[in-house]
Amino acid sequence: MTSHVALIPARGGSRELPGKNLLALNGFPLIAWSIRVALESGLFSKVLVSTDSERIAEVSEKFGATVEGLRPASLASDVATLDDVVFYELTKGSDLNSDRGQVVVVLQPTSPLRRLRDLAAVVDTIASGSAEIDSVISVGETHLHPSALRRIDGQLARPFFGGLELVKRRQDGDKGYAPTGAYFAINSERFLESRKIYADCVGFVVTPPHCNVDIDSALDLYVAEAVLSWEGSGDVFRLEQSSYRA
Repeated sequence: MTSHVALIPARGGSRELPGKNLLALNGFPLIAWSIRVALESGLFSKVLVSTDSERIAEVSEKFGATVEGLRPASLASDVATLDDVVFYELTKGSDLNSDRGQVVVVLQPTSPLRRLRDLAAVVDTIASGSAEIDSVISVGETHLHPSALRRIDGQLARPFFGGLELVKRRQDGDKGYAPTGAYFAINSERFLESRKIYADCVGFVVTPPHCNVDIDSALDLYVAEAVLSWEGSGDVFRLEQSSYRA
């Protein structure tokens, strides 16, 4: 039976929010939320953290993840891509490379608010073996129609998409969806051929608004804390202080 692997990329640096992967969310380091949801889902034979930071490696192992050495500094810069990191982990000689047809689900630490059912749906979608799907991502409905997007050009706010007729009311246009960054799932063999997560045919799982917080600033962290305290977020996976001593 093909095994599934969760891969959590967590570099030590961050320009906007220094040390963000170890910042506390409800009393736990941000990276712990991705590690524990993967482990407690029961879907993965391994939960692997890819990092350049000894401190992140130490914390990750305390929460149950595997760290197979530190990745090179060249893959921890602002210009290194997620594709580059995944390719490195798939080809460096780890267990990931032992099964070229296995499912790998990338869980970014900056998306800590997840539901177990969404994670299972992502795995089911990529594991179905559909010839039409190269990878699977999570998407959330946007409240801004693409026709309303503008780019700044000197003193003018020009349409971002030229020739696209403005939809003045959101309900009058097709729904728009944007990647949330919470889930990227690949078949390792197909990925090694294209070296792209966003290959030709990308499947999707739609996640709800309260799960689509992407931590990139102090404000985002505040919003995530607020969501966890909101009564409508009861289906979000949570870490409880009484359960861990890391």
